[in-house]
Amino acid sequence: MLPQAGGTIVFDSASPSSVSSSGRVSFNAGSGGLSAPTTTFGGQNVSLQSTGDITLAASDFANGSIAAGQTISATGALQVPSLTTDLDLAAGRIHANSVQAGRDVTVANEIALRGGSLSAGGSIAAASISYLGTNASVSAGGNINVGGTIDLTVNSTLSAGGNIAANSITAGSVRAGGSVTLDGSDSFSYGILASNLQADSLVFINSLRIAPTYNGSGNDAFTPNDLNIVTGSIHSSGAMIPFLSADGLSANPFGGVSTPGSGGAVSVNVTQSGLAIAPGGGISFISANGGIFNDVGPFGRGNGGSLNINTAGDMSVDAPI
Repeated sequence: MLPQAGGTIVFDSASPSSVSSSGRVSFNAGSGGLSAPTTTFGGQNVSLQSTGDITLAASDFANGSIAAGQTISATGALQVPSLTTDLDLAAGRIHANSVQAGRDVTVANEIALRGGSLSAGGSIAAASISYLGTNASVSAGGNINVGGTIDLTVNSTLSAGGNIAANSITAGSVRAGGSVTLDGSDSFSYGILASNLQADSLVFINSLRIAPTYNGSGNDAFTPNDLNIVTGSIHSSGAMIPFLSADGLSANPFGGVSTPGSGGAVSVNVTQSGLAIAPGGGISFISANGGIFNDVGPFGRGNGGSLNINTAGDMSVDAPI
């Protein structure tokens, strides 16, 4: 429960203004809310709290939080460790450790997470979503709609109760109650990199590839993580049909003795339809080769991977596997 302090707090300025502090400062408003539509708040440790709405121009906090019992709205960037609202959150840009909204999150430009999670009871819409930490969690009860890339980490989770749409996606696990759509109509789409992919349907529009994530360190080349796909159907269209690649990486050509990676283990389960593996099909071709050696050995290729495909309907193959 947020403190019932301050009633209504208003920063009344017709022109852009700023409030900044080198120490710790807190503004606590009651149900009347905090209204500062032309004010940018900055400082080392700032807290804005309200049981009502919070409206501001922008924020730039090294430490602190913004929390509202109703909505948070900003025309500019919100740079703050923690953002929490019981209802909607809208901003021009968000750079934060943790973002939680009871309903929708709507951001005109990027959402950059620096170490925590992004969750919305409703939908999430942004130009792009990126993550700078180790383990990310991005979740929405409704849809996730991103015009550009969703760039998370190999240990991250991306989930939506509805549809997920983006130009390209990198995440450890991707789950959607509806469809996952990768659309490269307006700009190049590298496709999707994930180890676990679950959706009612997968839709690729001019998108390059489907591939697992790679996780490792050291001089030896990486073997990809296992790739598990469960979907009702796979639909692809446009001039570029995605290929499925789980190749092991080749040995490091500059690091002395280096072992090449092996091909990965791929499992594809199409539960409501068939699948065509062909230049004009759902997947253009499939590859899970071992990587090649370097000049100083060991002079052997990585092992080939494994492939397991199950479909509810017919499967046709008119391309290399």
